[in-house]
Amino acid sequence: DYYEVLGLQRGASKAEVSRAYRKLSLEVHPDRYKGPDPDGAVARFLKLTQAKEVLEDDKARAAFDAVVDAKAAHRARQEAQEGGRRKMREELEAREAAAKAAKFAPSAAAAAAKEERERES
Repeated sequence: DYYEVLGLQRGASKAEVSRAYRKLSLEVHPDRYKGPDPDGAVARFLKLTQAKEVLEDDKARAAFDAVVDAKAAHRARQEAQEGGRRKMREELEAREAAAKAAKFAPSAAAAAAKEERERES
């Protein structure tokens, strides 16, 4: 998510995007970075640059926001379907357990017949 890369909230202005980019890019710029992972810094710098380019272009930003919204809607639909599946699975397991218990438990008629036989003896 380009907003997360720059540490911004969705709907940030172009000025906020520029400020965040400038601040973060100075930390990982390939010419200035002196840390232990120069390759990681270059990769981070490229991600920051790409995020800035997308969020500063109105058409690209609108397309990116539409994709993010579509993914969020899809994720919500999937979670709702998974909730229904989970409920159905739990109900099925409960019915199976009840059927298994009924199969192996002696029936009331069989218990009464056995009790009667014992009284007769």
